[in-house]
Amino acid sequence: MGLETALKVRGIKKVKAHIILCCITLVAAVIAVNTPVKAQKAA
Repeated sequence: MGLETALKVRGIKKVKAHIILCCITLVAAVIAVNTPVKAQKAA
């Protein structure tokens, strides 16, 4: 029982981490698209 619970918790943490990474990537993409070309060249 304990091992199964640990695996489920790990799976949930992986999913949460994946969602957070997707959100960060999405926000970064929106910022990159919305910033002027000059700002992109400087970065």
